[in-house]
Amino acid sequence: MLAGCKQFAALKNLEVTDPKNFEAICTTFRKDGAYSEYDNLDTVVQKLNNGMGIFTEAFANKFNLNKLPIDGVEPLQASIARNLYPVVSPLMLYVKRNHLSLVAGLKEYLVEATSESAIATSGYLLQQGLIPLPLLERRQIQTEVQSVIK
Repeated sequence: MLAGCKQFAALKNLEVTDPKNFEAICTTFRKDGAYSEYDNLDTVVQKLNNGMGIFTEAFANKFNLNKLPIDGVEPLQASIARNLYPVVSPLMLYVKRNHLSLVAGLKEYLVEATSESAIATSGYLLQQGLIPLPLLERRQIQTEVQSVIK
């Protein structure tokens, strides 16, 4: 959302002059009915006739939703993996290094979360709507995880 706000000159200037207000404006959802949040995503399709939403790939496929291009970029696996599609949100894992020795199973979790069986082009996270990273980025992350857990 912050990256989108920076596309507007007035908001980009606000980031410099009033950073707190910039963040508040750019991370707060509308309350005028144009935006709706649902606890159960399965009800979205029924309640939003001719509406637009941001969903995972798996959810969009489940309901055969139309996927819209943004700025001429189609929401394809390749454009999403290369961060070309503007509405991309990466999955981030943040771990405190000192917790690696304190939290049982944390090292194993990181290894599994970055394993080929999870994040490769045929990994099980693909079925959950996550787009695999390109091979070089995947290898870099796997190397980083291995160096951190040792």
